[in-house]
Amino acid sequence: MKPANPDTLVDSDRFPLNNLDGDTGRDFIARCRSDLEESAICLLEGFVKPWALAGMLKESSSLI
Repeated sequence: MKPANPDTLVDSDRFPLNNLDGDTGRDFIARCRSDLEESAICLLEGFVKPWALAGMLKESSSLI
């Protein structure tokens, strides 16, 4: 099986990992840092695209 490309798995519109120096990226980092300071956890709901998550679930379920 060919490895998946992270660029196609991650919702890069909401989580701009390839542009952390831009305004959106800096806002993302600030939000993550704030969450970590406040609650010691940073939840990234929707980080993985739904279709990719379904595929990961199917693949991992077959390994159980």
